[in-house]
Amino acid sequence: MSDKHKSALLEAEGVYFQALCSCGWFSNVSFKEEVDLLRALHIHQMAVFGIAVSDGN
Repeated sequence: MSDKHKSALLEAEGVYFQALCSCGWFSNVSFKEEVDLLRALHIHQMAVFGIAVSDGN
């Protein structure tokens, strides 16, 4: 995987989190488990297919 797809899970507000990727992708703000799953799906999609889908699609 290239360096442009490093991701992180960040605390947003209280019990809510947001995932960010160095390619510019970001998730919605939600519970940790949901956001971590979205982050993992984004990284998997980039590794397997090499394409990104904007948030909400």
